[in-house]
Amino acid sequence: MYIFNDKLKPLAKKDIAYKTFFEYFTNNDYTIRKILNNNKVISVLYTSKKFDPENLGFIVEYNSEDISVLNKFDITLKAEKKWLGEVVDFIKLD
Repeated sequence: MYIFNDKLKPLAKKDIAYKTFFEYFTNNDYTIRKILNNNKVISVLYTSKKFDPENLGFIVEYNSEDISVLNKFDITLKAEKKWLGEVVDFIKLD
């Protein structure tokens, strides 16, 4: 992974040993809906490309230093609730 400045000059190169990061980003079963970066943690909201009325997707938090997985949160609804798929979003409160 490369880090660039606002003029696209490479500032640093980091080796990423955690393939989970790549598995989520390259898996064609999921769509990335939102990415939040607070300089310490990168939070990514993934939703399934296949409509599932009970499983909305998941959020993964990555350490921005080495892209290791800090947390993974599955977003599911109880059987009596159904998601119609119009809107999925999240905010992060620090």
